[in-house]
Amino acid sequence: MIKRERLSSNTLFNFTSEAKYFYLKLKNGFIPRFNLEDLSMISNQVSKEFKKAFPMVCFCDIPVSQLKDHMWTYGKFGIGLTKEWGMKNKLSPILYLPSSDAQIIEQLKYLMSKLKAVEKESTPETKQKLIDLELHLYHILRYLKLYKGNQGGEILTFYDEKEWRYLPVASETDDYFYLAEKDFNNVIEREKANATMAKNKIDFTIDDIKYLVVPEKKDVEDLTNFLLSEIKFKSNPLELIRRIITVEEIENDF
Repeated sequence: MIKRERLSSNTLFNFTSEAKYFYLKLKNGFIPRFNLEDLSMISNQVSKEFKKAFPMVCFCDIPVSQLKDHMWTYGKFGIGLTKEWGMKNKLSPILYLPSSDAQIIEQLKYLMSKLKAVEKESTPETKQKLIDLELHLYHILRYLKLYKGNQGGEILTFYDEKEWRYLPVASETDDYFYLAEKDFNNVIEREKANATMAKNKIDFTIDDIKYLVVPEKKDVEDLTNFLLSEIKFKSNPLELIRRIITVEEIENDF
């Protein structure tokens, strides 16, 4: 009899390469940060790059036994939370598109061009309504990603990441809904925008955590000391300490 194997997980993992960010997330929760996304797929001009940065927190829906490649790309400090926690906090899996001429892209490009055309001929009152519709369209675009693409000079199959995103809802009155590429590349402007996202953080409790991942055994002691001293986890730190696993254990035992 063939044993059925799970292709998705009951855990949503968030990884980082730096210990200081890992501890900040444990202490303060997940605060969205702006991430540059390639939206060239919806550009009506051939070969024209079109990038915008949106505030988000990214997770992967990958079983522990299959995390190895993902950790090598995104870092070896990780927090794994229940999928129920993710759904309660309005996380959602993103939609991967096989190519820039996928049918849904053609429909979105058509819709955007129509909105722009109508906007030029409209009254000020109607233009405002069209701007609001365009904003809602961008809300949808934030959940789209190509099946495969360039990241850091390397071609990656993004589909393998099985990404879920937390994307705070924004309105046109917000100071930052998205950043243009030039503003994102300006460190001062980007950090100024990131600083406004604290109001949109998502928190968790001990019961929401399934795994805490650190690179090596020596990192376990640092994490244990943190959990024992941090007010947020003092209520039941021993239970949480049992959920610590190392990358070495994942590579050898899962």
